[in-house]
This record gives sequence, structure tokens and C-alpha cells, in this order.
Amino acid sequence: GRLPATPASVIGNNSSMTALAIEPSLRYDSRDNPFRATRGWFVEGAFTYTDQVDRDQFRYLGYRVEVQRYIPVFQGNRVLLLRAYLAKQDTVGGGAIPFYELNLLDLNNGLRGFDRGRWQDKGALLFNVEWRFPVWQDVEGDIFLDEGQVFGDYKDLQLKLFRYSAGAGLRFVTNRKFGFRFQVAVSEDGVLTLLRGNLEFLQQRAAKLGFGF
Repeated sequence: GRLPATPASVIGNNSSMTALAIEPSLRYDSRDNPFRATRGWFVEGAFTYTDQVDRDQFRYLGYRVEVQRYIPVFQGNRVLLLRAYLAKQDTVGGGAIPFYELNLLDLNNGLRGFDRGRWQDKGALLFNVEWRFPVWQDVEGDIFLDEGQVFGDYKDLQLKLFRYSAGAGLRFVTNRKFGFRFQVAVSEDGVLTLLRGNLEFLQQRAAKLGFGF
């Protein structure tokens, strides 16, 4: 569940490790464009094995599966994005998982209405629904709903433990490059503003408008 602080009793706090990590993955991508998709599927699965080589404290495996579906609406001018994500970790041979490697759900990991590190555990389950629509040239608007929960074991999953966030924003993007994203998300914790940008894209757009930075 939530880890609001990292006291010395938390496994992996105030320490680092040298580890061997193996992560094979498989990917299927039928999107018509990776930056501004209007149709298609994106599916990715990965398996990880991590073994601490300088000590025997940490040894664990994990896997994750992500599915995205882009559905064109109104002749492709508007897009419905459906996303599902599952990640799980388990210890191996009496080893442990350092807290900083646990799965996260927060503003940077799909649950956009919650601050960094808000939800953290061995498992994470997430669903996103996003409606994208044109605003002007390379600008898209979006309205989204996120729901997810973290868990230790699958038996811990409960409907009442899902956390929700919703919001809206703008995406500045072309068919060849992601530019800038501004979103406002609301959850039980309050309101968060999310900003993410590509500096090169912003510089090019500013130059076209007669500005420089």
C-alpha cells in the first residue's frame, strides 16, 4: 500500500546494491503512428530476474503486461484509448525486494491524481480510459479516467481498494515527435498539475513564433 516515508526499517532504505538483471520482453505494435496513434494495438510483456551480486539480501523476479487499444471515432478525428496494465514481483530463495524497486502507481505511473510514490507494493493493477480530440493543428485535447490499486498478493485485490483519478489536458504532438503535455488531475488527495515536454520541440515551435530560449 502507501509508503509515505522510508524509515530505516524498510528493506533497502539507506542502501544500494550491485545486481545482475535479466529482462526479456515481447512486443506487438499495430498502431498507425507511435506518437499520434488513431487506431491499432500496442501489447508488451516482460519478465525480469534480479540477483544482488555483492550480497545475498535481494533476489526477486517480476513480470508486467500492458495492453493499449486505440479506437478511431468520427472518421478518426477523435480517438478512444483503453489501457490495462499489470505488474507483479515475487521474492526468490529467501531474498527480498528493495522498496525503491517496488511497483508504483502515481502521477508518473498511470494514476495521475496522486503524488509521486503515493502507492507502492509488489503488485500493481491499472486501467485507463482516455478520450482525445483535435483542438488546433498539432494540439489535441484529452479527458481521462484512471483507476488502479497496488497489492502484495493477488488474494489482496478488492474492488473497494481501487483508487480513482480523473482530469483533462492538452497534448502538443505531431506525427513524428511528442512535444508537450499539460494535464490537470483530481483525486481523493486533491488536484495535481502534470507537465511534460520535449525541449527540442518547444524550441522549434518558439522559433516559428519569433521567440527564442
